[in-house]
Amino acid sequence: GMAQVSLGEPARALETLTPLFAGKPMPPAFYARALAHYGLKRKAEAQADIDMAIRLGLDNPNTRQWQSRIQAM
Repeated sequence: GMAQVSLGEPARALETLTPLFAGKPMPPAFYARALAHYGLKRKAEAQADIDMAIRLGLDNPNTRQWQSRIQAM
């Protein structure tokens, strides 16, 4: 997931991340999916996922920085 996002392959990252949402997804899964959506220019989906990552406890300066980038899309 994150490796594919880092390599500039957001669509492939979404394919990898989708199975993680079948159970109880963890905050890093929402974060990674938010970045994948960002890479695909899907603001609403990216915003929802980054907000959920923060609500679930992944609240740190890096996540907040991405939240700001997504909001500025």
